[in-house]
Amino acid sequence: MVLSKLEIAASAHANSPKVKGDLRILYLEDNPRDVELCVMELRKAGFHPLIDTVVNREDFLAKLHSSTYDVILSDHGIPGWNGLEAFHEVMHSGVAIPFILITGTLGEERAVELIKQGVADYILKDRLARLPAAVQNALESRLRAMNAGKPWGPFAPAKSGSDSCSIRLPRESMVWTSTVPAPSPTELALFFLDMKILAT
Repeated sequence: MVLSKLEIAASAHANSPKVKGDLRILYLEDNPRDVELCVMELRKAGFHPLIDTVVNREDFLAKLHSSTYDVILSDHGIPGWNGLEAFHEVMHSGVAIPFILITGTLGEERAVELIKQGVADYILKDRLARLPAAVQNALESRLRAMNAGKPWGPFAPAKSGSDSCSIRLPRESMVWTSTVPAPSPTELALFFLDMKILAT
């Protein structure tokens, strides 16, 4: 079958990624090549990543407190520091920004522990194709909370008499629209872990 130029153009448009807009990222990573690979995956998915890359705690905190970001990406292991410590700094700052760990290796139990602490997701460096979906899911989760006027994710006030905290949600973040995303592998792992605990 011979396709007309109009049909070819329509097919190419349908199969091309939809532009999702600018994505402001703070990235804690000391390997420029890893940053390039993440940028490539995000662009393939239609994002326009605007990245501030930092390699140490001082620069990370300076950027965190002086700029506005849609998402934070972090290598799990940085010389002299690590991604979990960076996540705790974000928690203490009171700014509700999705935090995604990107790591070379991470055991299942450790991954579940990090998610329970509030990390939005984790991505293995040999599975970077998952990054755009993880970013989208995290942003949509925060957006739903903002639209409902509720605290978001791990930044929600503690329950039953525990100390609560004041949270700032960046209102200048982009508006994302889509159907409800399918659960990520991490979310499924947590679901089945909770079911196992309830069954004991």
